Amino acid sequence: MGLPITSWVEFYIILISFVIIFAGKIRRNGNNWIIASIISISIFVLSIITPKDIEEGHTIFSSDAESLHKTNLPENVYQLALFFSKNDQLGVPKPRKAWAFSADSVWNKSYLSRKTNQLDFKNPYYSRIGVYNDLEAGADHYSFKIRYPLIVRYDLPERFNNADICFSGMVFINEVKYFHEDKRCIKLPNQKTILYGFDMGNLPILGISIDSNDITSLWINILKYLKIVSAFTILILLGKVHRSFIIITFVGTISMFIFLADYTLQNGLRSAFSTFVYMSRGNDGLVHFGYGRQILENFIEGNYLLAFRGGRDIFYYMPGARYAHAIWMLVFGDSFLGYILLGSMLPIVIYNLSLRFVSNKSAFLLVLIYLFFPIFESFGFLHFYYMKLIIKGHGGVISWVSLFSSIILLLPTKGSSFNPNTSRWLLAGTLLAIACSCRPNILPICGMLVFGFGILSIHKKKYFPFFSLCFGMSQIFLLTLHNWFFGNQIHLITKSAISNMYVSYEMWLKALIKLANGIYDKNLWNVILENLFVWIHPTELWLITALAFLIWSIFSKKIKIEIRLLSLAVLFGHLVFLFYRGDPRYAYGIWLLSLMIFFNAVPFFIKKRPAIYEKILSKLPTNIYLNGK
Repeated sequence: MGLPITSWVEFYIILISFVIIFAGKIRRNGNNWIIASIISISIFVLSIITPKDIEEGHTIFSSDAESLHKTNLPENVYQLALFFSKNDQLGVPKPRKAWAFSADSVWNKSYLSRKTNQLDFKNPYYSRIGVYNDLEAGADHYSFKIRYPLIVRYDLPERFNNADICFSGMVFINEVKYFHEDKRCIKLPNQKTILYGFDMGNLPILGISIDSNDITSLWINILKYLKIVSAFTILILLGKVHRSFIIITFVGTISMFIFLADYTLQNGLRSAFSTFVYMSRGNDGLVHFGYGRQILENFIEGNYLLAFRGGRDIFYYMPGARYAHAIWMLVFGDSFLGYILLGSMLPIVIYNLSLRFVSNKSAFLLVLIYLFFPIFESFGFLHFYYMKLIIKGHGGVISWVSLFSSIILLLPTKGSSFNPNTSRWLLAGTLLAIACSCRPNILPICGMLVFGFGILSIHKKKYFPFFSLCFGMSQIFLLTLHNWFFGNQIHLITKSAISNMYVSYEMWLKALIKLANGIYDKNLWNVILENLFVWIHPTELWLITALAFLIWSIFSKKIKIEIRLLSLAVLFGHLVFLFYRGDPRYAYGIWLLSLMIFFNAVPFFIKKRPAIYEKILSKLPTNIYLNGK
């Protein structure tokens, strides 16, 4: 394989690698490592001597008189695009450059958008056209209705002379216009070819492919399969993991495909099952992904200050997600595979988190429930929900994975003793900072975790873990520095903290003072209660019960001190919803942690577990502990 990683096959190879790293073992057999090294070096050399020689460009066409297209496109191409796109110009921005930036080009520089060595343009939405998800492309708020006028360009090398090119739609081949309603094939000329394709207006959806039997093309196909076989061989040689983890991780990705199918059928998602997700216009996901593209483009061009700026002088909403996307694009190009990979690891994260509260077998049972059965879906304990948020581009899943992972690093497994570790706590603090950057409303729970576990660490005279935890969390002040440096204002994370507050402190104070004086302000309390009932409704007895157990866990001396500290932090996480909306996707992680604390507390009230529970546990696999538990 090579960079960027953009196909589903490559994704599953990387997913298996991550499962081995985080839930398995790396073999230390010297012979295996020698063989794996030889295979890796061979594939690397073969990839180097097989360069990408097709230049590909794409741009959303703008008819603006001052657009770069007027001066950079051939006149006949420009006039044709002007004619067919005249009804598609709503919300089309002026391009920043003649040919749009592509994250796929990071490792293979191109004078257009990107380089490739095969031409298989099935349709615009399957071909990872990153410019569709540019921030400027979000003017239309009607999901997927608008058809942005797209022009693609291919500069073909001489090896394609006289090759068969098949296409549907309208193309220019060396300034000769061709139009096919359905896919048909013609011979390319016996000379260097420049091809322009149009996807706009009432034209058929553009599709282009080349069928060539030259030696280079045949070798490229062979190398593609050789890379896949080599990657699996290396995994077998170097990795060892319990099959249960492979199964639950792979099954977890099915949730994503189920949602993609539903989203495509019900809402008209144009990219369908492509590794590139065409973001809904006006959606949060378009903002995060679009800013991520800007950050990476500026970074690659050496505009490091603009890259750090992240598109805003003062952050609004969730600043962390845009930087995460920029980092993922380095490896996964304009695909969505980086975020999907993070979500696909959630079953293992949930299993490892559960080990901090219940036994090994019970933890595995909880993962099965999390994957397949919506028994605790009110607590955000359902994998489908998180994969849905990822496909929609919301940044919250980054936050929840980071928060859960930090707690895994802070807490020992059930039955083990509490022993602070400097490197683990440094990573935990960093993950807490990342969590806050992607979901600022969890700052209270993160702050209390640092405070509580910091005090506990000092009490145990473990000073280095304390300082490492504080240093890791202090990285959140990079966002404060950003807001001050670029916007000359002090905001800890985002300036939306006040504007998004549904019930202000003043409203609560005013309502309580009036109530203490025997006055019930109906209007004030209607607003307050309406907000509270979004978070927890009086009819949701299961949530009320979990909340009661959470409070009991804080004060009960039967509970370990580290769980009591976590319970206090989670309670602070809940208190946020006295002021902000407690919509499910904003509260998933808080309720999931409340559920875990509930499972930890229940055995203190139940002396004998039900027979059916014991019977289920007896059927589950054993010896499936994670590495580094």
